[in-house]
Amino acid sequence: LIPEATVLMLRCKEAEMLLNMQIHTDDDMIEAASRLVAIGAKAVLLRGGHQTKDRVTALLYTEDKKQFFTSQNTEGWQKHGVGGAFSTAIATRLAMGDDIYRAIHYAHDYMHSQVVYSVHCENNSLRPVDLYNKFMSLLADHYREAHDVAYYADKMAITTRYLSLVTNKIIGKSPKEIISDYLLHEAHNLLLSSRFTISEISYKLGFSSQAMFSKFFYNREGCSPLSYRNNVG
Repeated sequence: LIPEATVLMLRCKEAEMLLNMQIHTDDDMIEAASRLVAIGAKAVLLRGGHQTKDRVTALLYTEDKKQFFTSQNTEGWQKHGVGGAFSTAIATRLAMGDDIYRAIHYAHDYMHSQVVYSVHCENNSLRPVDLYNKFMSLLADHYREAHDVAYYADKMAITTRYLSLVTNKIIGKSPKEIISDYLLHEAHNLLLSSRFTISEISYKLGFSSQAMFSKFFYNREGCSPLSYRNNVG
């Protein structure tokens, strides 16, 4: 079946059994993925790497490109059914005409907003939960261009005050805190899993300048983005 796969998605533990090798490092993940591509898969998405404490790593690998993804929400990515939902989202985007990298990018954003960071209602009133999940979906789509609460409230046709009531009720955080958390999460990913400069990361995250991004990052982490990359990465 492997030569028939457009995207072969499997966990590191499954790859270890299939290839009779141990996967402990990023280089091990690259080696395993290259072997699977050599067998015939057009692309390999290797999931479940735990090389860094409190992070889960995935690798997208093709013959001409490789890209790592990391997430601090290890619990969210281990929810029951996440793998099936992720593969379905990728297949859906491929069927819509996306190339492999775009399909996985959009599927990854969908998983973050609707599954990994979503919440479930514990009573019969679904509206606050629906609004929260809609907010997270919009945030995944627009965090690069909009950091202000009013933008998302307007998209949802509600007031900023009501959006604050919703998010505080669901997870005990304000919309601004949620936006900042999301930006920090994406900043961590780019700093640790890419070679983009701090200036390029600032631009990709929608900050008006490197100075504004560095100020935001320092206020949240107590260090500069470069120090974080050098010390944590």
